[in-house]
Amino acid sequence: MRRWRLVLFLLLFAAGARSAAAAPGTGPKTFQLANGLQVALAPDSFATTVDVALWFPAGSRHEATRFTGLTHLMDGLLFAGTPGHPSGDQRRLIQREGGAVNAFSTPDYACADDNVPPAALDLALRLEADRMQHLEITDRTLAAVKGALAQEHATSQGASPLGQAMRRLYGVAFAGHTYRFPVQGNSEDLARLTLPVVQAWWRDHYGPAGTWLTVTGAFDPATAEAMVRRAFGPVPKRGTHPAEPPAPARQIVEHRGSGTIAAQVPLLLVGYRTAADRTTDAAALEALDHLLSSGTRTPLQRALIADTTVCLALEGGLDLRREAGLYHLVAAIRPDADSASAQQEVLDAFQRLATSPVSDADLAATVKQIELQSMLARQSSLGAGLVLGAEVATGAAFSSEDERLERTRALTPASVRDVAERTFTSGHRTVIWMRPAPAAPPPAPQKSSGAKSTAPKSSAPKRTAPKAAPPKGAAPASKGGP
Repeated sequence: MRRWRLVLFLLLFAAGARSAAAAPGTGPKTFQLANGLQVALAPDSFATTVDVALWFPAGSRHEATRFTGLTHLMDGLLFAGTPGHPSGDQRRLIQREGGAVNAFSTPDYACADDNVPPAALDLALRLEADRMQHLEITDRTLAAVKGALAQEHATSQGASPLGQAMRRLYGVAFAGHTYRFPVQGNSEDLARLTLPVVQAWWRDHYGPAGTWLTVTGAFDPATAEAMVRRAFGPVPKRGTHPAEPPAPARQIVEHRGSGTIAAQVPLLLVGYRTAADRTTDAAALEALDHLLSSGTRTPLQRALIADTTVCLALEGGLDLRREAGLYHLVAAIRPDADSASAQQEVLDAFQRLATSPVSDADLAATVKQIELQSMLARQSSLGAGLVLGAEVATGAAFSSEDERLERTRALTPASVRDVAERTFTSGHRTVIWMRPAPAAPPPAPQKSSGAKSTAPKSSAPKRTAPKAAPPKGAAPASKGGP
């Protein structure tokens, strides 16, 4: 026990030292190039690597009906290659230096990232500038990435019964807004993503205008600025800063929906629309998420699995986005349970737990957990880059993470309960029932013609409805939503 306390103390001490190194007044240096690219340099004398990331004004929130999945498609197309660096060359060159490359997308933004040793900073900047200016998107590369994306749609978590149920929940909770779109896009939209559509998306959303470049970690600011200007200065201005989609309409009445899934038990999904990320309520919502949903034996699981007869499994979690958030609860219900009674039991138990008074001791422990997670997330140049990039990509202030921690430290049991009572109301609620799809009827027997058939008997096994894995009771929800 003493050894683990010592390890925790050392982690906290290191986190505190790193935080002190980036004290207020020593925020990132920012500047803008003539082509519109905005740059933030955040050196860290404790770091051993440097992180180079481009934050594009894309994301599923910017997509349109019938053309979903464009941003996620670009995650793969970013590695299609350029005339100077064919496909695979950027990854090979970075890995040869001991670095790593990645690209990912979220509802609110997209990112291309290179984490490299300090000596490879200039290489990473030159490769990213080359890709921004000369990326080759052709019929051949588009077909290859679309094929990979189709396979991903068929095998990913989003294709599972739980994934399908979550997509239905977001579709109803954010009806009329682009937050209803899954980040992966819809399978039926893939065929509509033609070469002209994809090239136009790249021109408008992946040029210098509206994009942030963040550099974090071990580097000299003056040297890094000269490298950035030399690499990205010649990139022509392309596209315009896309207009921000409107925020989701305020929800004032309960939404309801239903559907079917290939599962053996029905799923009850309950979602509550919440305040957006980095708002005054966000700190209390994150604390409530820790109190209700974190760990392997959460209060919700004890109340709805151990103490009731209707739930077989349960999971919940909070998804905060730029314009709105959603807290969700997924309960696997016993097939023989009365649906109306089960729904009321789940809603009553959640309401009771979510709005019950929080003890000073429980809140203090939760605040410490959030503090430690935030500090450890910024220990590496990659983690610091992800935090800084999320701030600039969502239009937040550079100190928003520190301000969020200050709001977390200032929480009281009364303030947490106030946010819970304002958030977890029927007017903010969405209730979805996903029931097992009925089994396909057996084929009708063929009438005998009186003659024996000479056709060979089929050796194919009988087809049965696929069994669906129950929702993970202890796994936290994905922060990216559906």
